[in-house]
Parts: sequence; C-alpha cells; structure tokens
Amino acid sequence: MQFCEKCGAKTMPEKSFRRCTKCGSTYFQNPKAAVAVILYSHDKQQLLLGVRAREPQKGTLDSIGGFLDTGENFETALYRELKEESGLTTYDIMNLYYIGSSYDAYDWEGVDVPVTSAYFMAQLNDGAIYTASDDIEKLSMHPIDALDYDNFAWDGLRSMVRKTVQLLEEM
Repeated sequence: MQFCEKCGAKTMPEKSFRRCTKCGSTYFQNPKAAVAVILYSHDKQQLLLGVRAREPQKGTLDSIGGFLDTGENFETALYRELKEESGLTTYDIMNLYYIGSSYDAYDWEGVDVPVTSAYFMAQLNDGAIYTASDDIEKLSMHPIDALDYDNFAWDGLRSMVRKTVQLLEEM
C-alpha cells in the first residue's frame, strides 16, 4: 500500500508494515488467506487435478481452491470453491481431512501478494461428475505414481501433494 487509506498521504515501509508519513497510521502487510482441497480416488491411486485457465501460472497443475471471501471460514470457502471450479458438492466427497498449510507468493498484475493456504484432502465418491469451471481449464485424474511434480503451480501445492501421496500410501 503506497498511500494511506485515511488521509491519502504516502506511506513509508518499516519492518513488516508501512506507516503514513502524515497521520502516522500503520498498515500491516498480512498475507491473503486461501484454501485448497486435493481429491483422491476410492482406490487411493489417483488425484483429481486441474489445469489453471489463467495467469498467474496458466497451464500448470493446480488443486481445487482459492481465496477466502470476507465473512467466510476455511470450510465455507472450500465448499464454495469446490462448487465453482468443479461442480462438485459436499455429497460428492467424503473423509475431508486437514493436511497442512503453506506460504507462497501469488503474482497479481506484477505484484507478489503473500498467500497462506490451508490444505485439505478428501476422497472423491465413485460416480461423482465433475466439470472444470472458473479458474480451472481442465480437470482430470492423475495416477499418483506418474505425477509431474515440476508442473505444479506453487511450491506449497507441490509440498502438499507429496504429503497427500504419503498419507494415502500409509492408509
């Protein structure tokens, strides 16, 4: 934030925040919150992954997920993103399990926006019908023994996919 929201004067960077040069208001540079779900097949041998439809990272592999809207918690945002990006609902998944979080930079119009993401994994019910939409160009099942880890959109996602595969192998 280059200018103060209260008085419009310039802000100056300090350690982890910016301070207004005129009124002294402080602006903390907190990360955006995001949520993602990594869906796996009944036999635990495949993951449902999407191909990003737009920048940043257009054309790379991604999970279903996105930013939280004001007033949402992680679960509400997860179910909204699930519906928006795949057409799936809570009836199409089971065994939702929190697996961890990650920190990444999201390039938004040339600005690196800090993002902290909460990751979940869930089993996709047999016969569930999914259709790519919103930020996802294509959804398809990927065998876990043939995943292209170099083609994931974010380092945090890559790490969480590895963790998901490890957890599935332990089940």
